[in-house]
Amino acid sequence: MASAAKAIRNAIKARLDADVGVTATVELGRRYEPRAEDLPLIFIRLPEERVEDLYSDNPRRENRVAPVEIVYIDRDTGGGDLEDKLEDGAEAIRLALMADEFLSGTADTTRYSGFKKSQTADGDRPTGSITVQFEVEYVVDSFAGVLIPDDLDKLTGEIDIDKDDVSEADIVANFGG
Repeated sequence: MASAAKAIRNAIKARLDADVGVTATVELGRRYEPRAEDLPLIFIRLPEERVEDLYSDNPRRENRVAPVEIVYIDRDTGGGDLEDKLEDGAEAIRLALMADEFLSGTADTTRYSGFKKSQTADGDRPTGSITVQFEVEYVVDSFAGVLIPDDLDKLTGEIDIDKDDVSEADIVANFGG
C-alpha cells in the first residue's frame, strides 16, 4: 500500500502531466543539475508532513497537512525573457493544481501559499527557478490497533462526575473476558 504522501505526489504529477498549460517535463523528487537541453523542467517535493488533528483513536484517523513545493526550472533563450518564463511557469502550475484542489480524491483541500524565485547570471544564458508552494490537507486512517472484543457484555465500568466541576469526569472500564 502506498503512503499518503506518495499518493499526494503522484496525484500532483498526474494533474500537471494532464494539463495542457504545463509544457515542461514533470519529475518526482530532486534532480541534480539538469542539463540545459532538459529545460524547462518541473520537479515535485514534499519535504515534510505534520499531523494537525486526531479525529479518533481506534481506528486512528489523522488530519495531516503536507507543504508541497513544485519547482519550475528554465533558462533565458537570449532575449532577457527568463523572469517572464518563470512567472508564466508558476502561473500554469498554480492553475493546474487549483483546477482540482481535491487531487482526484487524495486530498481534502489544496491551498496555494505563494512562490519564491531564484536566478543565476552565470554564462550567456542565465537559468532560474521558481518554487510554487501549496499546503495539501488530507485524512489518513492508520494504526488500527486494539481489536474490539466480541463479548462486550463482559465490559463493566463506572463514571464518576465531580459535582463541583462538571467538566471533569473519571471513567473506569473493566473487561472480564
